[in-house]
Amino acid sequence: MSILDSTYLRMKMDFNNFTKLFLETSKFRRAIENCNKSNLPESFHSFPKGSCGDASIILAHYLNKKGFGDFDYVLGVRMGKLHGWLRQNEIIIDITADQFADNDEKVIITLNPKWHNEFKVEKQHNADLNIYDESTKSKLLITYNEILKNINSNE
Repeated sequence: MSILDSTYLRMKMDFNNFTKLFLETSKFRRAIENCNKSNLPESFHSFPKGSCGDASIILAHYLNKKGFGDFDYVLGVRMGKLHGWLRQNEIIIDITADQFADNDEKVIITLNPKWHNEFKVEKQHNADLNIYDESTKSKLLITYNEILKNINSNE
């Protein structure tokens, strides 16, 4: 299931691009769910719980490669719990919000920040693998390639 503010989004982004963004984001989420978790880093073993940071950065890399441009990574805290998601201008993309009891959406693409505004933003930066040290970047690229194998095997 997904939160889709499609009327407003269509005003900001043409329908074809929105549809493609939603389909690619959903495909990426399903690929993570279908991966053998032993082939992924520990942060993905209880996906989506505890996976939001790595999943968001890798999703941004995937979406960028698919032609959707650059994204920001946003890290917020609410009631002592950290959560990360992507933002591109006003568009919020979140594939791990369902780790929280008050949100059962597996894929969120929205311009309505109501739920995400409950988090106090601690950090926001470009969601780019190249800003990380070589060890972290290598781990994220290996994870990305494992997820990509799952996407490609299902196409």
